[in-house]
Amino acid sequence: MNRISIRRFLFRNLIYTIFIPILILGVAGIFIPSRILSKEISAADKNQAILIETLVEYYLDAPLQGLMSVVSIYESGLIKDTDEMTKALRLISAANDDVLNLQYADARGHVIAVYPRENHLIGTDVSGHDYFHETMKGDKIFWSPSFISEYADYPMSTVSIPFENGVLTAFFSLTNNGKIRNAVNLLGSGQLITVTDQNGVYIVSPDNRKVLLREYSPIFYEAKKHWEGERLIWRSEYEGKSYITNINFLEDTGWMIVLYRSVKEFETPIKTLYLWFISLLIFVVLISVFIGGKLSNRLSIPLEILVSSVKTIAGGDYNIKLPEIQFTELDLLSEAFQKMSVEIRLRENELRYTGRHISNIIDSMQSILVGVNEDLIITLWNRQAVEKTGLTAEMALGQSIEHAIPRLSVEMDRIREAVTHGVEKSDLKHPSVVNGNTLYEDIMIYPLSGEKKRGAVIRISDVTGQVKMQEMLIQNEKMLSVGGLAAGMAHEINNPLAGLLQTLSVMGGRLGNETGLKQNLIAAEEVGISLDDMKRYMEIRELPRMMESISESGKRIAAIVENMLTFARKDESKVTFCNIPELLDSTLELASTDFNLKKKFDFKKISILREYEEFLPEIPCERGKIQQVILNILQNGAQALAGENIPDPEFRLKASCSKATDSLVFEIGNNGPPISDDLIKHIFEPFFTTKPVGEGTGLGLSVSYFIVTENHKGTMRVESNDELGVNFVISLPLTVSSENQDLPL
Repeated sequence: MNRISIRRFLFRNLIYTIFIPILILGVAGIFIPSRILSKEISAADKNQAILIETLVEYYLDAPLQGLMSVVSIYESGLIKDTDEMTKALRLISAANDDVLNLQYADARGHVIAVYPRENHLIGTDVSGHDYFHETMKGDKIFWSPSFISEYADYPMSTVSIPFENGVLTAFFSLTNNGKIRNAVNLLGSGQLITVTDQNGVYIVSPDNRKVLLREYSPIFYEAKKHWEGERLIWRSEYEGKSYITNINFLEDTGWMIVLYRSVKEFETPIKTLYLWFISLLIFVVLISVFIGGKLSNRLSIPLEILVSSVKTIAGGDYNIKLPEIQFTELDLLSEAFQKMSVEIRLRENELRYTGRHISNIIDSMQSILVGVNEDLIITLWNRQAVEKTGLTAEMALGQSIEHAIPRLSVEMDRIREAVTHGVEKSDLKHPSVVNGNTLYEDIMIYPLSGEKKRGAVIRISDVTGQVKMQEMLIQNEKMLSVGGLAAGMAHEINNPLAGLLQTLSVMGGRLGNETGLKQNLIAAEEVGISLDDMKRYMEIRELPRMMESISESGKRIAAIVENMLTFARKDESKVTFCNIPELLDSTLELASTDFNLKKKFDFKKISILREYEEFLPEIPCERGKIQQVILNILQNGAQALAGENIPDPEFRLKASCSKATDSLVFEIGNNGPPISDDLIKHIFEPFFTTKPVGEGTGLGLSVSYFIVTENHKGTMRVESNDELGVNFVISLPLTVSSENQDLPL
């Protein structure tokens, strides 16, 4: 528009006050209203469409940002295994209530982490799904079309990103909470609006049955064919009515958003405008004589509008659009305020996003993170601190760090020194007793710098698992040394034992005459004795029976030593064919020598019931590891039987072949006390034990479970009730897996 100064405006309007308004309003009332109204309606539809598209993209961005948060957590080094990955997925799921499920699949398409945790999904092969192979193939973010879940009756979709030679996927509901639909309806204010996925299937429609029945938009493919990256405006039909449609496709997902404006909504206001302008023209003619005296109002009104708009901006509403003003000076001022409001809004949004991003990073850390000022008053309290202490951020902020976390009272001098002198302090593997349990924590104190006020950030990391793992490794080293010593002792025992048995055999030959040795007769004649008398003497004194007893005992010692050598022999992790019944018997014989006065169990007092199926095939396995599994179960069972003073203790050993699963199944059961269902849920967890402190590490069954399921791709479970007692069922495949095939098959 043309701009003029206020002085010239007043001068001209004094001359043309009467004639020009009549001429302008007459022309405007005849030719301009329809075009202006059409443009305004189209502009309003476009703005409304942009707002709806922005809102839809915002809701779709939530699950994607959740996945990107997992990547950020991983890059910060906080994700090191699948358990920590599951925790990260849990945090992201908690922050996005529309996200129904989060999965992480490796490069082969096997699910290795999932939240909410559903054990039946772990190991599931998802390589055949679009969201996996399309993401891997394109190595970029992939939005899947909508679909009806097999676990629910409402539409959902997925977004996947490539991550660490695998795929990270979020399953989110399209109608579970109805956010998109409700937001579209609210912004549409009753206007007809539809949203479809990249295949044209309705996601939002005034008729919700079209969504649930997964109907297709009739204009989708035609619009897709004509769309060239810019918004489409054309006339179309919907359920027999004619509409002007505003069509656009979202760039990332390919979703189509359509706003329908009834043709009548264009025609009716235009007719109304014609009548209004005619009336206005008559009115202007009647009052034009009074305009000259009121020109000053033409100046004051824009100023009032400008002042009101500036006040609105000052109140925080930056979305207001300042009006164009005819006066040059005022219009320049309006433009300056408009630019200022845009800059303020952008900076506030950037600060708000940065604050949320930093807050998410702090809350996603798996360590307690606490900020304190120079008076050691808490100024920062992350989510991990809430979970570990039970204090919410509202309760903790403003408190002394010593009161909020009492176990840090011993660290107060270090914290003060770090704050005062700006020196980083640490206390690694600090032991603390929490709820009766000993925890080991790394306490790091980082002084804050670059601020007028001093303070510090305290990071407390739970390293109890690492400490226990180190202790376990040390204990394993000790056990390896003891095993080597036992093997050496067994070798040393073997040599004199072999000499003893050989000498005993020679003695038997020289003391008897059944062999007819000439040397025996000559020696007897020299000393003047009869071999028959000597034999009779030996029988009366039961010397042959004693010698036979010595021989049997020696052979038993030799068998024990052989079993010790077999078990202590270094495991080369080679798969060999093994006879399971023979391995059960040999391991049982090895376990029968384990008499422990402290644990008060003795295998010799336990009855053994065997039930082996005939003609069982040999199976490929690592003999030493399977023997370790069997020995762990036997020793735990013997301790349980002895601890409960079972009057007639017994073990049940069974072995059979399952054609249905193509595996060999063997069972080791005892008639000891049953195990509760709660304990069975945790029985294979590392460090879980019901034994008193000092009598068990809680690793035997977890290691056994790992050997069976991971090393041998088998299964291991526990059955227990009052009649059965406790029964361990182990199933091993009859064939060698291709990943661990060392046999020349």
